[in-house]
Amino acid sequence: MPTIAETYPDCVGEVWVGLFAPAGVNPEIAKTIQAAMTKVMARPDVRERLTLQGLDLTPVNTNKLAGFLKDEIAKWARIVKTSGAQLD
Repeated sequence: MPTIAETYPDCVGEVWVGLFAPAGVNPEIAKTIQAAMTKVMARPDVRERLTLQGLDLTPVNTNKLAGFLKDEIAKWARIVKTSGAQLD
C-alpha cells in the first residue's frame, strides 16, 4: 500500500489541537475558558515542555479556526474518498 506522500505528493498533514465547546455556549464562559488557556499556554514551563515534544505553539485566531477546519475537512474527505477507505 503506498503512503499518503506517494499518492498525494502535495499533501501536508499536521497534528493540531483545538479546544471546543458546544454550540450556543454562553459567550462569557467561552471568554473565561479562552483566557485560562491563554494564561496556561503563556507559562514558560508549559511552553518548554510542549516545544521539547516537537510542537510549534502557534496560536490560531478563533475567527480563522472555522475556515481552517473547513479546509481540513475538505482536504481529508477528498483523500479518504479517493483512497476508497471504508469503516468496518
